[in-house]
Amino acid sequence: MRPRRTEFANFVLDLLDFMEEKLREALADENSRIAAVGEAAGAMPLLRDRLREDEVVQTQFTLVFDNELYEPHAF
Repeated sequence: MRPRRTEFANFVLDLLDFMEEKLREALADENSRIAAVGEAAGAMPLLRDRLREDEVVQTQFTLVFDNELYEPHAF
């Protein structure tokens, strides 16, 4: 595994902030909706990858967001 530049918790929180910002953008502007949702969805593989570093946090995310994170239709 290559070394990470950002601490786990800070990375996950920043990523969630980014996703929230993009979803708010999608709700506010119909013209940019598709692009904003696509950008937010693009963060999911990064989130899943980093969650593997902390089993406790991964379990908590799984309990709350199981379908959104790991089902076949998830991004």
